[in-house]
Amino acid sequence: MNSMSTMQTACTKYLYPDRGRSDSKPGQVKRYTLAMPEDLYDALKGFAEAHDSTLGDCIKKNLRLGMTIACLASSKDVKVLIQEEGKNPEVLLPVF
Repeated sequence: MNSMSTMQTACTKYLYPDRGRSDSKPGQVKRYTLAMPEDLYDALKGFAEAHDSTLGDCIKKNLRLGMTIACLASSKDVKVLIQEEGKNPEVLLPVF
């Protein structure tokens, strides 16, 4: 299986968990240690505190958002846009 079809399979399982067979059981979690630059850590921690959330929840939500954008943007037929009020939309491109 090539890397593009592997990514498409992973994205389909992520975006549409009811399609096909899932190897993980509901509620099952995996642990991973993440090293990050101090400025990113401080930004995530500050964002979490400002939104009355935990750092762990903030990281999980940002990872889910990033994964969703990466999966959607991996399709040639999809453009992911951000539009601020009164400004032209900007196209988001995944960095990988």
